[in-house]
Amino acid sequence: MSNPLHADLIEIGWFVRPHGQDDRGGGDLGAAEIRALATAAGGCCGTIQDIARALGVTRSGATRVVDRLERSGLVSRCCSEIDRRCTSVEITTAGRTALAAASRRFAERLDPVLAPLAESEREELRRALALLAGLLRNRQER
Repeated sequence: MSNPLHADLIEIGWFVRPHGQDDRGGGDLGAAEIRALATAAGGCCGTIQDIARALGVTRSGATRVVDRLERSGLVSRCCSEIDRRCTSVEITTAGRTALAAASRRFAERLDPVLAPLAESEREELRRALALLAGLLRNRQER
């Protein structure tokens, strides 16, 4: 790859991607499922459209992710209290447990890697990653 930044980002993506089994003993929770759970956990009355925006996919793509999560008992659908024409996606207790477990596994992989960095280096890295995440979010929202 000719651009070292691109190569570094691809390598980072490979190493920080979700790994392993979820706490239910079932299949893996992938990045899309983890992000959808986090979106559903982030507030009340989340919709399929909210999840689609968070994932950067179509409504039908988000519906497929929510279908998988619902079959696994990690989210439930209910009629929105705000707009009865919409369906809300709510994270279940099992979903919160699975999201917390995914977060723990991520921290277990990443914390030892970051441990050698000085606090100022960690803060610099956090700022750079927050900037990159914001740029990506803004681009996705267009």
